[in-house]
Amino acid sequence: MARTAKRYLEAENKTELNMPVYRAAIYARLSVDIDKRKAESIDTQITLIKEFIQKHNENVDRECEIIVYGIYSDLGKTGTNFDRDGFERMMNDVRGGKINCILVKDFSRFGRNYIE
Repeated sequence: MARTAKRYLEAENKTELNMPVYRAAIYARLSVDIDKRKAESIDTQITLIKEFIQKHNENVDRECEIIVYGIYSDLGKTGTNFDRDGFERMMNDVRGGKINCILVKDFSRFGRNYIE
């Protein structure tokens, strides 16, 4: 039984081409949630990142594969601190080893104090 589990674990971490696989989180944030159009900005951020992943994975010269583990978002939350529900859930998954890559539209969506 242990050999089987190990084989599946190794297969999860490499594609058929024997390249590393990144389990990615897509994170989107918008500070203001005044109207419905603002929520569309979250969807736009997520769509842009999904398009990036698709283009990356279709590139025959790529050095890794990216799979989406989960999508996390915070609407109406400031980027000046990291006390955000979606961000906290994502970071718990990072700490738990479920995610080893975080993709954002730009660093300001991650947080205004992203250097910390």
